[in-house]
Amino acid sequence: MSGDAANPGPPRIWCTAAAEAPIVAVIARFGGKPRWTCILRWNWKTGTVDEGSWTRLDVLGHRCALSRDGEYFLYYAKGGSLGPFSPRSGGAATISRLPWLTALTDAENHLPAGGGPTRDALEKDQQERLWRLFDPWPIYIRDEDWPAPLGTDWKRVANLDALRAHFGAGRRLRIAATASIPRSSLSLLAVVTTRGAQYSVFGHEIRFHLARGDDAMPQTHLEGVRWARPTDDGRLLVATDAGSLEMRTIDAAAGSTAIAWQRDLSAMNPNPRSAPAWAIAPI
Repeated sequence: MSGDAANPGPPRIWCTAAAEAPIVAVIARFGGKPRWTCILRWNWKTGTVDEGSWTRLDVLGHRCALSRDGEYFLYYAKGGSLGPFSPRSGGAATISRLPWLTALTDAENHLPAGGGPTRDALEKDQQERLWRLFDPWPIYIRDEDWPAPLGTDWKRVANLDALRAHFGAGRRLRIAATASIPRSSLSLLAVVTTRGAQYSVFGHEIRFHLARGDDAMPQTHLEGVRWARPTDDGRLLVATDAGSLEMRTIDAAAGSTAIAWQRDLSAMNPNPRSAPAWAIAPI
């Protein structure tokens, strides 16, 4: 790949998965100057990863969503002192075709003066159809909306006392959620812990564990996992701190996982280019 900066090492990855298709939107943010983010389309059934837009916008992964069929990508971004994603208004949301960021709708913001028209926006009636695909996804995601950014199958843990006792006093457990793993006696547990009094589920690391399905008590910490989600056939989709996407199998008896498929994104270099014609076609 070509680009204007040397590869800065492993990207920080966040993902959002389609509810009814084997499609994952991958947001890979690389370090260095300038700071680049790449959007990718991961089909975990076929094991293919398609590279899309490279951008200098700050794409806020926890505020992004994917349509149920995996075709359309609602993303929230900040960047540039002018334009619809101006940081003065806190950024804005729009909808594109995955894995491209070419906006098919005008940008919208929770503030009255936020957002604005985008270059490739479709006719208003088509924009309304696209926004309806994401109802009732809020444009502005708050801490209390968590674990919505993890997916529709996740449920917030109401009573944290047992988990707090498990994690001890070294770090303060703030919030937790679980998702059942099909065909397994285990569940997936996501937790946010902090050392200080202030926190945000969007500003602190979320870590993942395998847990006993009956009481959500951690059994195995998934070391180095930044994002995870169970599949409908009892495997795990994983994004790691080392910059890889993985499909893992689960050994419930041992409480362990094994890598069945892997794609390393850490060697990618910026390759910005125009979106193909299909990405901006009317719906």
